[in-house]
Amino acid sequence: MHNTKMGKQHGEFIGDDRHTLETSRFIVRLPLHFSLQDAEVKHITQTIESFMF
Repeated sequence: MHNTKMGKQHGEFIGDDRHTLETSRFIVRLPLHFSLQDAEVKHITQTIESFMF
């Protein structure tokens, strides 16, 4: 997360970046927050399922 646009603006990374950058290639960041409408959650879920199955 420290390598994202928001992470660079608001975060701080301390130490050696030996593992986090490589591991971050496998993370799926989902658009989840409290103000999502049911239709938006359904769309997100269906989109994810279309990749998985």
